[in-house]
Amino acid sequence: MIVISFLFIFSAYSFALEEGTYEIIVKKKQEEKQKSRWTLADWLATKRRMDLMDQWLLLNTHETAVEVFLDASQAKMNIEDTPRLYYREESYQRFQAGVFFYPLGLEYKMDKLGEGSSIDYLFSLRLLGSSLQTTNLIVSYGRNVRENATDGDLKNNFVQARGNLYIFDFLGLMGKYRLVHENQNEAATLSVQGSQVSYGAFLEYELVRLYFEIFREKNEFHTIPSNQSSEIENKGSFLGLQIYL
Repeated sequence: MIVISFLFIFSAYSFALEEGTYEIIVKKKQEEKQKSRWTLADWLATKRRMDLMDQWLLLNTHETAVEVFLDASQAKMNIEDTPRLYYREESYQRFQAGVFFYPLGLEYKMDKLGEGSSIDYLFSLRLLGSSLQTTNLIVSYGRNVRENATDGDLKNNFVQARGNLYIFDFLGLMGKYRLVHENQNEAATLSVQGSQVSYGAFLEYELVRLYFEIFREKNEFHTIPSNQSSEIENKGSFLGLQIYL
């Protein structure tokens, strides 16, 4: 009797295996257990995702509706024209102003060098951060106009990315990269393109920021009639003061 029962159970089990019952019942049950299983690794991964979400919400909530900033700085610059072995030192002043409405901003910058000037008009978008006075990332598209009394003004479009990283409430780091698209002057005798990198640090107290910034700028000039090119590199530093309103 025992042997007959065993054979019956074995036959039923074999039949169940052939029909996929094992896979449907046993495997599915194990998968359900695995889904509901608590592990330390899963808990740490969930905690990390929640921490990242909290950080993103902290940086992007409670945005300041309207912000205005004013900036004045003094620059010392070394100009190197490698092909002509030309080198000189100059200083100039920079003035900036901007207004942001939530993440969108309009900005103006003027570099005053002797009797000439270089003016920027920027449309900006703050991708990260709830204000200008927090850790942030801002991208801009703009137009630069350089005065040139001889051959007409140089007008170039550019893209730019800049950001702040606060180390403490009163101390932070800053950086910027700009890529200038090639364009000709009004007389179609000269074209220019280039790039600029800058980085620095700042001290801040309430609405006032004091900063020091190092920059490096490369411009490639191409004389169209003679088909000659030259690269001019500018290196220097800014010491400036910003006020936020």
